[in-house]
Amino acid sequence: MLKNIPWSNFLLMIAILTIGYYLVVGLVYYRSSIQAIFRKGRRSSSVTSDQGGAQEQLDPADVRDDFASTKEAIDKLKSVIERATADGVDRQDLLHVVSFHLQPYKILHGTAFGVAINNSITRECDQCGHNLSEDELDAIWSSK
Repeated sequence: MLKNIPWSNFLLMIAILTIGYYLVVGLVYYRSSIQAIFRKGRRSSSVTSDQGGAQEQLDPADVRDDFASTKEAIDKLKSVIERATADGVDRQDLLHVVSFHLQPYKILHGTAFGVAINNSITRECDQCGHNLSEDELDAIWSSK
């Protein structure tokens, strides 16, 4: 029976089976990495996993964009806090205004850039006489 199968068909079948095998293995073991590549959104990152855990490698262009967004957010929030304090806005309204202006930058929450924004908000509010707690900062990020 095997004498009737040409070598070209045999090698083609082996190639198809090998490709299928590696596709299944790739999907089983690297599903999250593959989803991260195809996930729609602003960030594109490739995640490589090793035995110690996952390590994220960011595209330098994304980091530059995030850095620019962070600088823009800090400048905008600084002027908003200064203006609100000059207008005599109470604490709850100040938190609401800051939260409103922080919404376009929600993607930065939970990153090092988000920490920089939190530090800036805390510093500006401290200068204006409003000491913010960690819970209030989290509420600012999470409110809609």
